[in-house]
Amino acid sequence: MANILYISKYPPLEGGIAAKTYWLANALAGRGHTIHVVTDAYGIDEHYSIPNAGRAPDLPGVFVHRADQDVPWHIPNDSHRSISLLDKALEIVETTRPDLIVGGYLVPYGVVAFQLSRLTGIPLVLMHGGSDIHKFLLKNVWPNVIAKALGAAHCVVTDVDNRAHISRYTDQVKVLPPYVPDPSAFNPAKHQKKGRLALALVGKANYHWRHKGWQQVINIWSDLGGELELTVVSQGIGLKDFRNSVPQALRDRTVWRPFVPSWDMPALLHSFDGIFHLNGQLPFSMFSNLVLESLACGTPVITDTADLPSSYLKHGIDLGTATAAIFPISFDDSKTATTDLAEHLANQAGNASWDCASAFNRYISSIESLFLDTIEENS
Repeated sequence: MANILYISKYPPLEGGIAAKTYWLANALAGRGHTIHVVTDAYGIDEHYSIPNAGRAPDLPGVFVHRADQDVPWHIPNDSHRSISLLDKALEIVETTRPDLIVGGYLVPYGVVAFQLSRLTGIPLVLMHGGSDIHKFLLKNVWPNVIAKALGAAHCVVTDVDNRAHISRYTDQVKVLPPYVPDPSAFNPAKHQKKGRLALALVGKANYHWRHKGWQQVINIWSDLGGELELTVVSQGIGLKDFRNSVPQALRDRTVWRPFVPSWDMPALLHSFDGIFHLNGQLPFSMFSNLVLESLACGTPVITDTADLPSSYLKHGIDLGTATAAIFPISFDDSKTATTDLAEHLANQAGNASWDCASAFNRYISSIESLFLDTIEENS
């Protein structure tokens, strides 16, 4: 069994990579491996840290180490987060002697993992998120250090959308699905219908919230009137702006709540009759963990993507009969869309779900094999 040092985002930071780290560490530990997660201090980002999340449940075989070094004020003043992560990671290397270093996200975790591998000689596997590619790699931000990190990794895990970008820097590439939910947590067992339609808008309210179709959600809610209960699960620098854009009468009837930690996500999804997945106007398309988690929980997905199942099938993820719980919606005629939406959800909520067990086992087995092969080849 392997001893793995995993440097990455982790709850209570929100986001798909933090959730992926949590569930992947748990799954690998469940197969007998020891996982040491090195991550940020609590409260590192007030806008995108989940409030009142508490500490993560104790996961056997998973040990979380936070880079919480107090940094004195100095000129120019900075928290030097990357140095704190590297220092904590070096401490864990000294005490646990890991077989493998994994960087779960290129900036800054993968760069820190690269430095750690260089300092210790421990083999390195890098992973990345969509923002790593579109905000850094393709915009030529820190091109020298990122290129060195990718080129030095013994393997870089990517997906079909980003294989060409990563292959510019290294031949050591493994293509895998970005994420598959854990069926022991994400399943339809506890999903219950409500009297009124309970729909949810879940996502970051950042600079791009106006491109996420959120205003169209408000229009649909206005058309449905008393037939709909809307919950907005969101945080971010654009949330106040979004709230102010909602008419006062609707704003007061909206349930506004912050993000929930990964371990509470199944219960949250079970409480809704549908979630919105609207990204047609975003600057670049993003793989959504939320869509897969919702379908695994038996919660329908309302989307502006014409053929959402195909966007997952290209990653090797077959949604099977759960495609019946995906409702493509066009905003060309909001009144008709609203009527069709109400009928669809009334018929489908709780009736179709995605059995993700086989996909999850393949996903975890592929990552486990990659990690073990990298250790063996470099021992």
